[in-house]
Amino acid sequence: MSHEQRDEFDRALDEALAGLNLRIEAVRRERMADHYERLIEANRQFNLTRITSPVDAAVKHYADSLTLLATGWVHGDRKLSVLDVGTGAGFPAVPLAIVCDRWSILAIDGTGKKVRFVEDSAAALGLAHLAARHVRLEELVRQGGERFELVTVRAVGKIPELLADLAAVTRPGGSIAFYKSEQADAEVAAAEAIASKLRLAMTIHHVELAAGQEKLTRRLVRYQRPR
Repeated sequence: MSHEQRDEFDRALDEALAGLNLRIEAVRRERMADHYERLIEANRQFNLTRITSPVDAAVKHYADSLTLLATGWVHGDRKLSVLDVGTGAGFPAVPLAIVCDRWSILAIDGTGKKVRFVEDSAAALGLAHLAARHVRLEELVRQGGERFELVTVRAVGKIPELLADLAAVTRPGGSIAFYKSEQADAEVAAAEAIASKLRLAMTIHHVELAAGQEKLTRRLVRYQRPR
């Protein structure tokens, strides 16, 4: 990656994080840029993402992953056990692990190459609290035993299709967070009966991301299990 591309990435990330009122130390932003550089290199060998330009990646991958921290109901400085379902190239798991030292994060995916990329990235970036596993959600549910305080789902599946399995791996009092666009209403409506049966309380947080002159509206759909 050229110096110009890295500068573009840094500027776009700074702008987007400022728009979210998130103050992230320079050393953590540098680690995100390091991960982006690894992502671009690995993407030449196998498909990890279609979003590759510095500005788009900074906003639509890294800042977007951190929108969860702008909701006010989750805190990066408290201990938390987290499961990231369908992590792909490590989103939101890697940016969250970079920022949230006290979180213990397990990132899962059904594609082995993606899991190995996340494992290698965690080792290279010194993220000992981030682990990756080659397993699908339904397999994790069948295995049983593991439950998490927070489960994140970004860019994979629809809410009604996943909600029951996600609830099964969420601790009582814990939350499921879906990263969705502003077109999420149909999915939320379709999941109402399932959420009611599982006694899940639903709230939606609207977050705006700045991407140059463009504003991207993000919806964080939260389902909370009763204690």
